[in-house]
Amino acid sequence: NLGYGCVCVYIYINNKIIRLHHLHCTFFLYTIFELLLFLLLASDLPKHLLPGSYPKTPQEQAAAAKKYNLTLEDYQTYADDGVGYGDYPKLPDQSSQEKNPWYEWDYPELRRNFGEPLHRNFDLFVRTRVDTSPTPVPWHIMKMYFWGFIGIMLVMGVVGEIFPVYQPVCDPCIILKLSIPAMLQPKVFQGLLPHIENLCTSDLLKTCLRLHSLKQQLTGPKQFPYNNLYLENRADPSIEPMSVKHYEI
Repeated sequence: NLGYGCVCVYIYINNKIIRLHHLHCTFFLYTIFELLLFLLLASDLPKHLLPGSYPKTPQEQAAAAKKYNLTLEDYQTYADDGVGYGDYPKLPDQSSQEKNPWYEWDYPELRRNFGEPLHRNFDLFVRTRVDTSPTPVPWHIMKMYFWGFIGIMLVMGVVGEIFPVYQPVCDPCIILKLSIPAMLQPKVFQGLLPHIENLCTSDLLKTCLRLHSLKQQLTGPKQFPYNNLYLENRADPSIEPMSVKHYEI
């Protein structure tokens, strides 16, 4: 029974391998077929649509215009400079975004009709690339504004270099007036006020210092929440919190 079971398992696995092999072969052939079909569909234009030689006579120009579904008035060729454009028409540099969106195009996503020749740089003028639509402000006006702004800034910079403007020199007591009151307590500042006034040479600055001193006297002490930060500031846990005095303005 064991040998018979092993033989059955071997046959089953072998059939699976054969089927898998056939599946891989089928997938490979299908891939080759898709590749050949892609090459066939992605091939170049047929010969009757390929650019011909550069038209030199009116008859050749009329034949080329008819080949590309253009009128003779709209047909214009590139310069015969050896690039190899031949009789291919020189179409206007107009992007798809600039064309009329309400017109019933045969291909609305490209905004072109059936049989309409493609621009030489067609991939450049699709709706996700360059937009040649006219701007609200003409280009020469925008250039005038831009270079006018640059010119004004250059003139102001040159004039500023020739005639510099500096801030007036600060009196040393201004530094004392701004720094010491911010760093010292009001009582300490009141004690140093006479010495600071002696360093000042301006009566106006002395008056400012006196006004600042009066302001500190009229200002109540800084108060903090939670009983003036009782738990954070108390040195001894046995000390009860002091009553908070509420100031009225």
